Amino acid sequence: MLLQSIISNPDTPQSYVYAETAFHHEGSLAYLEELIDAAARSGSNGIKFQLLLDPNSVYSEKLPHIDRIRSWCFGPEQWLGLINMARDLGLDVIAMPIDMESVAFALEHQSLLAATEIHSICFNEYPMLEALHRQESPVLLNIGGRTVDEIETTLGELSGIGAALVYGLQNFPTDPYGIHLARIAEYKRHFSRIMGYADHTTADKPELGTLLSCHAYVMGCRIFERHITTQRGTQRIDHEAAVLPTDIRAMIEELDRTARILGDGSIHELTDRDTTYRRRQKQIVFARDMSTGEQIGSTGEQIGSADLTFMVTPDVGDFDQISYPSLIGKHIAREVARYAPVLAGDVES
Repeated sequence: MLLQSIISNPDTPQSYVYAETAFHHEGSLAYLEELIDAAARSGSNGIKFQLLLDPNSVYSEKLPHIDRIRSWCFGPEQWLGLINMARDLGLDVIAMPIDMESVAFALEHQSLLAATEIHSICFNEYPMLEALHRQESPVLLNIGGRTVDEIETTLGELSGIGAALVYGLQNFPTDPYGIHLARIAEYKRHFSRIMGYADHTTADKPELGTLLSCHAYVMGCRIFERHITTQRGTQRIDHEAAVLPTDIRAMIEELDRTARILGDGSIHELTDRDTTYRRRQKQIVFARDMSTGEQIGSTGEQIGSADLTFMVTPDVGDFDQISYPSLIGKHIAREVARYAPVLAGDVES
């Protein structure tokens, strides 16, 4: 799977995008099916489902909206149908269980899942971490608002499992000036893990989230999350950051463009374009006509020779500029003309 491959290779240039549904469906199975279809049309690699099978084990009766939360829950058979629908449309499925019953469901059906994501509210929930340690598929960790010690603890509990760190803050909408994207590079350096970025900036300006995602790519992120909706501004849970399929597709295109602009980072080999550019440099040419057997002389203590000079010419020689000192003292192997670029056959080896 692409996600597994990316998590296993922190230096990959490939990016992976998944659509987040969260509780945007508000308990409507039909609407969640629309979101799945929208995610497929967006070009996303995957879709994330927030699983909650036993709300009473997670949310206190004291919460004023506990009854609403209960109404947003689906049963195991419904989730299986949704997972299979997404897979049939070519989407990977990422499960984010909130309760232990959902964890058990995810473990039972892990062959259908590309990864499991640990919600920020469960980040150091030891029983959940202990259970997820038995799975084989990768884990995504939401590290926004978490200390280095907390992250290290969770990674320790999940040792041996491929894990990616997904950075993002969720304030709906999130102030871009409070995100501190520079942390991404530091997290990557400190933990030596593949990084992800979950954008929650305002859906009214989807291009802002795209811009920040591209900046995050430059910082080292390769996994990207965006909340998805079918109609911008619809008053549903998380609507403040939910964008359209076309917005996600535009982000994917910009991420691909960013990757092409960055290139592979190699400094030891020149590309064809590098070679074309360097051909504008001055060539080493003969400063005068020279005959067979003559020696290219030195001007004395200073590196240089009255027999050689540098000139911009359409003719390309065989010696780079850094070869100039090595040519001094060599003998001419055949007659050469003034201002002719120095070729390998012009001098004795």
